This record gives sequence, C-alpha cells and structure tokens, in this order.
Amino acid sequence: MNRRSFLASSMRVGAVALTAPTLLSVEGCSMSTQEIENLINIALVSAAAVVAVADSGASWLPEFQAAIKGLQTAEASWVGGGPVADVIQALNTLVVVTNDIPLGGNIGPLIDVLVAGLDAVLSALPIPTVSEMRKSIDEPEIIDASYKMISLSMKKVSEAKMKFNHHGRKHLRHYFLHSYVADYKAQWNGIVKADPTLAKAAI
Repeated sequence: MNRRSFLASSMRVGAVALTAPTLLSVEGCSMSTQEIENLINIALVSAAAVVAVADSGASWLPEFQAAIKGLQTAEASWVGGGPVADVIQALNTLVVVTNDIPLGGNIGPLIDVLVAGLDAVLSALPIPTVSEMRKSIDEPEIIDASYKMISLSMKKVSEAKMKFNHHGRKHLRHYFLHSYVADYKAQWNGIVKADPTLAKAAI
C-alpha cells in the first residue's frame, strides 16, 4: 500500500473506530501473540470459504477478495517482524468491506462470525506506537491522522456513534479449556451444518 492510499484508507477506517462497544463480547483470557496469529489465520480461511460459496457476480466480491489478500500480506509482514499498524489497517479494511455484504441470505450469518473474529483480534492487538508506524510511512501528517484513528479502534468508548451491518450480531465467546480458534470454528461450522447450501464453507 502506498502512502497516499494509506491515508485514504485510514480516513475510511475512522468510522469503524466509533463502533467498538457493540462489536464483540469476548469471554476469557487475553490472547498471546500466537493465539492472535492463529485467529487471524482461521479468519482468513473462513473468508476464503465465503468466496467459495458466494455468487461470483456479487458486487462486493472483488473488494472483499482484495481485502483478504491485503490482510494476508500484512500478517506475513507482521509475523516476520513488520509493524503491527499494517495488520490493524488490513483488519479494519476487511471489516469495512463486509458492510457491503447483505444481512439476508445464506452468507450473512457467516459474515457476522467473521466480523466477530476480526474484532476479537483488533481488541487483542497492541496499539502501535508512532515510531512503529514510521516503519510503514514517513509523512508526519499521515502518521498523526492514522495513529489517532487506529488508537480509537483499539479501545472502547462509552457509546457507539455508528452501526455497521454485521457488528454485534454474533459474539465470539471463549471458554477456558478451548482455543480461540476452536470456539470460532465451532460457531462457524454450526451455521454451515444448519444450511446445506453452505457445505463448501466448512472450515
């Protein structure tokens, strides 16, 4: 992502920050770095599963696929020592893209779970420092704007100011003896099992 598109995406992502209180209820411990990585990976797998059962002519599909690719790239960079800011940006971009996916139909409930998983990761990731953000971008005005928005997206505020379609419709509940991935998969596959048209979306 170039510097100018980073700023444009950051402006768009700012709206997501205001929805934090209604996104997700995560019961259990905070995540380790490995658990965060694992949950990102299963979210990517499930996002690809959505593509497998989606209407190939759906207007939202190209942007959704591009957002998946962006998250894959950002995660690989982060795992290799890159800045966490890139992962946060990519997660938020994917969340924003899902707002174009209708609530109705067979795919809607799967997107609800996907968004819950993405928000769980956003809740667990550390807020990047300005110095970390400078690894990705070197223009101060862009750093300042993006940092403020990313910081907002990582903390709870008293009331939601906006409502995105799939936020808060599913809640990822974590149980002590389960992994976050196991709990995510159980909820996802429960939806798949209940609808034969989603058989190819099993993860």
